[in-house]
Amino acid sequence: MPSVIAMLKRSPKWVEYAYVVVLITALTQGPVFKLWWASAKVSETSISETYRFTFIAIQIPALILLGYRIQTSRLRAAPVAFLAGFVSWMWISTLWATSGRDTIVEATILVVTAAAGLYLARSFSHIEQMLLVCIAMQPGVIFSYIAVKRNWELAVSLEGHWVGIYFNRNSLAPVAAVGMLAALGLLWVVLCRRYKQWWPVLAFILIDIALLNGYVLYRTRSSTSVGAIVAFSLVWVFWSVIRAMLRRGILTMDQVRRYVYSLFIIAATIGTWILFKFQATILRWLDEEDFFNGRAAIWHYGWTGFLERPI
Repeated sequence: MPSVIAMLKRSPKWVEYAYVVVLITALTQGPVFKLWWASAKVSETSISETYRFTFIAIQIPALILLGYRIQTSRLRAAPVAFLAGFVSWMWISTLWATSGRDTIVEATILVVTAAAGLYLARSFSHIEQMLLVCIAMQPGVIFSYIAVKRNWELAVSLEGHWVGIYFNRNSLAPVAAVGMLAALGLLWVVLCRRYKQWWPVLAFILIDIALLNGYVLYRTRSSTSVGAIVAFSLVWVFWSVIRAMLRRGILTMDQVRRYVYSLFIIAATIGTWILFKFQATILRWLDEEDFFNGRAAIWHYGWTGFLERPI
């Protein structure tokens, strides 16, 4: 282990950037599914274990780097402690699960992937994260676009929705949505700073990326991802206003801790309740038949099970 860490320390920063791009691209799942698609069609055994091993293997370097970089004091931070407590409880619940052999696998994957996310948050600045995520989304989006244009097998659903290499429009749509948002976020930074002579070229590239991702998202016809973009935009605007008020001295950090955090949680809770309570009315406004594509029934089933066995 020390030799591995020493090797990683000596490697250039771009090597880690390249690894993170591969990591995030793989964790969107579609590229991994496409990689093993031919084998899955001819294999007599289940391919699911191959998928799981691939996802775990690609995250091992992230776990090593996290173990090297994480500080004990960071583990006591409220968000990290909450995340650690949640994934630990999910893993321990395997002991009394009705299907422990399945739960232990899924819970372990949850723990590993949460740790990989913590590695990304701990290792890179916000701008680096946006850049790496933006780049990582593009292979899936570009290959999906090519798959549709060249009429690859299962690239388009029977209903005409774009699926690409993800086998499901609701798997491709989040990738395109995140790629578009990351590109727009970077464009905002570039337009605000303009610290290089070549910023117009970079802005032009980011606009092209956002347009491509937005077009692929549109062709998936996924309402869920569009709703997620709306929710993200509302949250971003809210906290941008709070940051502006902090900079101008209208609010103090103590006031934010005392009042704003609670106000945000209450507003988010009320907004979610309104969405579910009046979804029939909202559907009529949007001329849609089913806002969550049948997920409401699944969530109701899961909530009922939780009420019966909350532990």
